[in-house]
Amino acid sequence: MKKYLKYLTLSIAVLVCFSVTQTSATYAHPKGNTVYKTMYATTEDIFLDTIHSKLNKFVLNQYGKQVHWYEPKIVEINRLVSQSKCTYQATIMIKVQGENNVQDWGIDQITLNYDSPYQNSEVNDTSLEPKIELIDYKHVTPLAK
Repeated sequence: MKKYLKYLTLSIAVLVCFSVTQTSATYAHPKGNTVYKTMYATTEDIFLDTIHSKLNKFVLNQYGKQVHWYEPKIVEINRLVSQSKCTYQATIMIKVQGENNVQDWGIDQITLNYDSPYQNSEVNDTSLEPKIELIDYKHVTPLAK
């Protein structure tokens, strides 16, 4: 019986030590450029990040003022290929929040052309930027007036 109590006490002590060291690491403060969390990203996420500033400009021009928009989703994307250039035509849906009311929101559809500066593999100029052109902007579900 004494042996059993001895092993039980030792087991509890070991568990307490491991649990204390595990929780103390949770509250550590990362320094510098430490990664806080790694999240899975899709090619859609990467594409939307690269055109975010242009989408913001299109929304600003449409409403005439800065409005909060979020949850961009690609509805359709097509590659339009010709001998002279490669263009991607993307249709993106966004939620737009009204100015005064959190419950006031609408859904907008933006269609744009994304002209790739790299038409062939011989282009080595890294300073080239893609040309992004607005094709259509629709208020699918307009904001309440």
